Amino acid sequence: SIDTLTYLSELFLDKNKLSGTTSAIVSLPSLALIEIENNQFTFAGMEGIENIQPDNPDGSSYYAPQATIPLYNNNNILSVSVGGTPSNNTFKWYKDGNLVATKVGDSTYTKTSNGAYWAVATNAVATQLTLYSDTITIADLPIKSINLQAKETNGQVLLQWQTIDEINTASFTIQHSTDGKTLSDIGYKEAVGSGNNGYRFIDKSPAEGINYYRIKAVDKTGAITYSKVASLTIDDSRLTIFPNPVRDVAMIRGNHIANVQVIDNKGKLVKVIPLNDATNPTMSVTNLVAGVYYLHIKTTDGIERVVSFVKE
Repeated sequence: SIDTLTYLSELFLDKNKLSGTTSAIVSLPSLALIEIENNQFTFAGMEGIENIQPDNPDGSSYYAPQATIPLYNNNNILSVSVGGTPSNNTFKWYKDGNLVATKVGDSTYTKTSNGAYWAVATNAVATQLTLYSDTITIADLPIKSINLQAKETNGQVLLQWQTIDEINTASFTIQHSTDGKTLSDIGYKEAVGSGNNGYRFIDKSPAEGINYYRIKAVDKTGAITYSKVASLTIDDSRLTIFPNPVRDVAMIRGNHIANVQVIDNKGKLVKVIPLNDATNPTMSVTNLVAGVYYLHIKTTDGIERVVSFVKE
C-alpha cells in the first residue's frame, strides 16, 4: 500500500534485503528524495526512478550499489538476469580478469574454455547502477572415466576401480547403499592426481542381501565425477558346512564350488579337494584329528569364503 502515500516526499529504504520491482515507488507524485541502495534490486523499475521529476530542485535518487546477482550455467551457456528494458542493458563478460565479450540486450555467453567467469551489467537509463554477478569457476571434470568392480572375498567386499585421465584429482569417497537410493560414505582414498591409475578398498562389513557401491571423485577445484553403481549380493546362507560340529562326513552347501582347502588352527594346509562347478559336495573328515579347522571355499564365479568348523 506504499503507493497510497501521495504526500510522501522522502523515503529511506537503504541497507535492507529488498528486491523486486519499484513501480509502486516510482508512481508516488510528491517523492523528491529516495535512497534504496545496498539492497537486492536489479534494473527492474530503476529506469523509472531515474526519471523521477521531484518538486524540490534538490531532489534526487540513490539506488547504487546493489547486491551481486546470480550467474547461471546451463550446459556451458552462462547467463544473468538483470531486469529493465533489454535494449538498454549492456553486458561485459570476463574470464580470469580479462574482458572476453561485450553484448547489448543479450545476457548470455557461451563458455569456450575453462576459467573463472563473471559478468558486469549496465543500463543506459539507470546510469548510477552497475550490477556485478557472482563468479563461477568452470573446470574439466576430475576424471574422464571410473571403472568400478565389486567382488566378494571371505565375506567381505573388495572394491577395485581404474581411472582414465585423472586431472588434478584430489580424492575418492567410497559410497554404499542397501536400497539403491540413499548412499552413505564408508571410506576415503587420496588420489594420485593425474594419468591412469588403479585403486582398491575393502568393505569389511557388507550387509546381507544386495549391496550397492559408487565412487565419488573430487578434484582440487571441487568438481565432482561419479562412477557407475556396482552391486553384488551377500548371502550368509551360501558356502557353509553342515553339520557343524562334524564327526565323519560333512556337506559343503553352495553352488559352483571349484576348490576346497582345509586348514588347521595353526595355519597348516591339511586337505585339498578339487571340484568342478559342484553343488553341495560332501567331504570326509575321518582322518582329521579332533579340533578346530577352517574351510577355504572358492567358486567358479570368483567368490571366496572361509568357514570354521569343529571336528569331533
